[in-house]
Amino acid sequence: MYLQFRHVTNAPCLNSPHRKQTATVILGFSRKDNAISTINSILCPSKIKHQTYGEVNATKYDKLPSRPFPPFVAHRDKAPIPSPTPSHPGLLDSRLWRTLRSSMSKIPLAWCNLTHDPVRFGLFVLGIAFAVILMFVQFGFRNALLDSNTQFHDHLNADLVLVSPSRQALSFPERFPRRRLDQARSVTGVKEVHPLFVEGGLSELRHTSPNPKERGPSRTIRVVGVNPQANLLTFAAPVAWKSIEAPGAALYDTTTKSDFGPLAIGTVTELAGHRLELTGNFTIGTDFTTDGTLIMSEQTFLEQLRRPYIMPGTSASAAVDLGLIRVEPGANLAQVQAALQKELASGEGDTIVLTVAELKERERTFWLNNTPIGFAFGFGMFMGFAVGLVICYQILSGDVTDHLPEYATLKAMGYSNRNLAWVVLQEALILAVVGFALGLVVSWASYEFLTNLTGMPMRMTLDRLIGMFLATVVMCGLSAFVAVLGLFRVDPADVF
Repeated sequence: MYLQFRHVTNAPCLNSPHRKQTATVILGFSRKDNAISTINSILCPSKIKHQTYGEVNATKYDKLPSRPFPPFVAHRDKAPIPSPTPSHPGLLDSRLWRTLRSSMSKIPLAWCNLTHDPVRFGLFVLGIAFAVILMFVQFGFRNALLDSNTQFHDHLNADLVLVSPSRQALSFPERFPRRRLDQARSVTGVKEVHPLFVEGGLSELRHTSPNPKERGPSRTIRVVGVNPQANLLTFAAPVAWKSIEAPGAALYDTTTKSDFGPLAIGTVTELAGHRLELTGNFTIGTDFTTDGTLIMSEQTFLEQLRRPYIMPGTSASAAVDLGLIRVEPGANLAQVQAALQKELASGEGDTIVLTVAELKERERTFWLNNTPIGFAFGFGMFMGFAVGLVICYQILSGDVTDHLPEYATLKAMGYSNRNLAWVVLQEALILAVVGFALGLVVSWASYEFLTNLTGMPMRMTLDRLIGMFLATVVMCGLSAFVAVLGLFRVDPADVF
């Protein structure tokens, strides 16, 4: 026996399209009353109590009616959808307007499927937010390690930099001959050339506690030697530069770790066995290889950290760590760089010319590709993505399974697989947006906490935030794609 049902929907319910419509469905049943009860329970679930949203009329056929309605295929006669009218009448027939109107009518169904149980929806959001936080933290640590090792480069007040080709990172001790600076001065377009010295191995700083019994062991600290009158670094005030012109004076980084003891202006201690007085401070931050930084004049640097360790008769300033070059106003930077490289190429190939941006990228590339940093935190990000993928898939597949009768009914009424897949995809997008918003708030607070705890610059920049949001959308989208495959195989005959 076949029954023809005509269902008239007058008000929205959880699993019916959100508009007035009629639908004719042909289903095969052994008893008429069982069929009517089944259709009523599907089209308007029992969760909505004491309400009447439509009626179902049945006509009995001993065989299929002559009108070509194949079993389990629906025919719909839709009433006009009340919606805002476009300002231009021609837009009513446009494909863009029909797609937009159709999408707007389906969004509430996806939202209702997720939010009809607020507690369950909250757990769904927490699952996605957990994956977002995991990816944000791993991504933050990776970028913090890279940014911390290049933040010194951001404060170089120069246009071009001379460096040894063997010096892949600032912490490396490879240097080049100072006479290359004299060669650079002779190139047209060059205005100033200044040496910059860096030491991180011989520079042991004595613990600064005034009580010898409370002093910890001496620790190495990064020391930078510059001309205090040349304004080569942008993070120190002019009065601080003037204070280190005196022999044995230095500036200290306020973010230096407490392992060195209390640091303050006027503190007197020893550096590599020589008296040192702290006369000012600045703020730059620690990095992966350095727990603190001191800045002193070129003369003090050479007297304390170069002259005691060279052979008699050798100049303490014969080797330079970096050469900072400023070009003439209006000069073409690329042309000056090419001229400098051509001039220095006549030597032994011990010096290359880079812009500050190229030097910074060279440092980032070394730490990312030649150390475990890139792999370790990249793998952590991948694991966070995989965890989120699994969580989102479990959420969406569970939701599809719970609403399988409703999806089967919509399919019998004529909704295509594409329509049903769009509903599931909308659920994934809703979870991605809400879960990302919650994860962003928690991650932002975590960044601030970890920055204050470790001193590493965990920065939430706009491009990183957009990249992480896109990763979240892709994660939920892939989960929806896998979850909807089971929905495509749903047959109303199997469900009912």
